[in-house]
Parts: sequence; structure tokens; C-alpha cells
Amino acid sequence: MTELPIASQGLRERKKARTRASLREHALRLFREQGYQRTTVEQIAAAAEVSPSTFFRYFPTKEDLVLQDDMDTRMVEAFERQPPGLGPVAAVRAAAREVFGSYSEADLDVPALIHPQ
Repeated sequence: MTELPIASQGLRERKKARTRASLREHALRLFREQGYQRTTVEQIAAAAEVSPSTFFRYFPTKEDLVLQDDMDTRMVEAFERQPPGLGPVAAVRAAAREVFGSYSEADLDVPALIHPQ
């Protein structure tokens, strides 16, 4: 799924992004409270108010929820959109500019994401 700036995303894409973020948020909270091993996909799904099958539409495994990063997907897709004649380094640079340009200031505010107020 290509991530677009929020303003240009449709309702469906925004809902999917919210669901993915909710799953991650609740999973990380549950991991802190009861540990990674003791937290089940069913608990994560229930906390995010979705079914376990919905969880698996977003993340193939519980491990992927932790290891998978939206930045990876955005970078790969942006890299694949670069013109074929562009060298590899120039293509990576152009993809990085595109991806970082797609984030809002709030998206890039890492301290606020780690320590919400």
C-alpha cells in the first residue's frame, strides 16, 4: 500500500492507517504490561476492537507487528517508482526525498510518538 500525505488519502486509506496504528499502539502497550511472550494476537485484536483475522490482514505474524515498519514499505515503493535510467544511488536519494516529503511534521516528531502527553 502506498502511503500518501494524509490530506490526499481517501477515507478507506485513512481508516486502514488508523487501524494499523491502533494495532501497533495496543500491542506495544500490552507488551509493556504483560510481556511480549504472554501477549496473544487475540488480546491485541480485542484491545484494538478488531477481529484476529483483521489483525492478520495487516500483519502476517505478531513478530511482523514489531519488525515491520511503514517506512520500509514506503521506501521500496518510492524506489520502484524511480525512472529506470536513474543510477542506484540517485534512485535511493530520490526515493528518500519522496518518502520524507510525504510525512507531516507530526509524523516526524519522534519524541512525541515515544512519550505522548
